[in-house]
Amino acid sequence: MTRDESDLKKGTCPKCGAQDIHAQHRAYWSRNFLPVGWWSRARICNYACVTCGYLESYIEPDDRKKVAQKWDRVAQAEPA
Repeated sequence: MTRDESDLKKGTCPKCGAQDIHAQHRAYWSRNFLPVGWWSRARICNYACVTCGYLESYIEPDDRKKVAQKWDRVAQAEPA
Protein backbone atom coordinates (compact mmCIF):
# COMPACT_ATOMS: atom_id res chain seq x y z
CA MET A 1 0.00 0.00 0.00
CA THR A 2 1.33 3.43 -0.88
CA ARG A 3 1.01 6.44 1.38
CA ASP A 4 -1.66 7.83 -0.93
CA GLU A 5 -3.80 4.74 -0.34
CA SER A 6 -4.23 5.00 3.43
CA ASP A 7 -7.31 3.46 5.01
CA LEU A 8 -8.33 6.86 6.34
CA LYS A 9 -8.26 8.33 2.83
CA LYS A 10 -10.42 5.41 1.71
CA GLY A 11 -12.98 6.10 4.44
CA THR A 12 -12.06 3.62 7.19
CA CYS A 13 -10.18 4.49 10.37
CA PRO A 14 -7.09 2.27 10.85
CA LYS A 15 -7.31 2.73 14.64
CA CYS A 16 -10.96 1.99 15.48
CA GLY A 17 -12.43 0.69 12.20
CA ALA A 18 -15.14 3.38 12.06
CA GLN A 19 -16.26 4.77 8.72
CA ASP A 20 -17.20 8.26 9.87
CA ILE A 21 -14.25 10.01 8.22
CA HIS A 22 -14.21 13.69 7.28
CA ALA A 23 -11.68 15.55 5.15
CA GLN A 24 -10.69 19.15 4.63
CA HIS A 25 -9.07 19.83 1.27
CA ARG A 26 -7.41 23.05 0.21
CA ALA A 27 -8.87 25.33 2.84
CA TYR A 28 -7.09 28.66 2.90
CA TRP A 29 -6.51 29.61 6.50
CA SER A 30 -3.53 29.23 8.78
CA ARG A 31 -4.23 25.78 10.24
CA ASN A 32 -4.13 24.15 6.83
CA PHE A 33 -0.66 25.39 5.98
CA LEU A 34 2.73 24.06 6.93
CA PRO A 35 5.44 26.73 7.25
CA VAL A 36 8.28 25.93 4.87
CA GLY A 37 10.30 29.14 4.98
CA TRP A 38 9.92 32.80 5.92
CA TRP A 39 7.47 33.53 3.09
CA SER A 40 6.67 30.05 1.90
CA ARG A 41 4.13 27.50 3.03
CA ALA A 42 2.71 24.19 1.89
CA ARG A 43 -0.98 23.33 1.83
CA ILE A 44 -2.16 20.41 3.94
CA CYS A 45 -5.18 18.15 3.58
CA ASN A 46 -6.47 16.70 6.85
CA TYR A 47 -8.45 13.49 7.33
CA ALA A 48 -10.15 12.89 10.67
CA CYS A 49 -12.07 10.03 12.24
CA VAL A 50 -14.80 11.71 14.26
CA THR A 51 -15.44 8.49 16.19
CA CYS A 52 -12.04 8.15 17.91
CA GLY A 53 -10.30 11.41 16.95
CA TYR A 54 -7.49 9.86 14.88
CA LEU A 55 -6.05 12.39 12.41
CA GLU A 56 -3.79 12.15 9.35
CA SER A 57 -2.36 15.15 7.50
CA TYR A 58 -0.91 15.11 3.99
CA ILE A 59 1.02 17.76 2.12
CA GLU A 60 -0.68 18.53 -1.18
CA PRO A 61 1.26 16.92 -4.07
CA ASP A 62 2.18 20.20 -5.80
CA ASP A 63 3.70 21.56 -2.55
CA ARG A 64 5.87 18.56 -1.61
CA LYS A 65 8.85 19.88 -3.58
CA LYS A 66 8.93 23.02 -1.39
CA VAL A 67 9.32 20.87 1.72
CA ALA A 68 12.03 18.74 0.09
CA GLN A 69 13.98 21.88 -0.83
CA LYS A 70 13.68 23.70 2.51
CA TRP A 71 13.59 21.04 5.23
CA ASP A 72 16.41 18.78 6.38
CA ARG A 73 16.24 15.20 5.20
CA VAL A 74 16.12 12.60 7.97
CA ALA A 75 18.95 10.08 7.78
CA GLN A 76 17.91 6.44 7.68
CA ALA A 77 18.88 4.38 10.70
CA GLU A 78 21.57 1.80 10.13
CA PRO A 79 20.50 -1.83 10.60
CA ALA A 80 21.24 -3.20 14.05
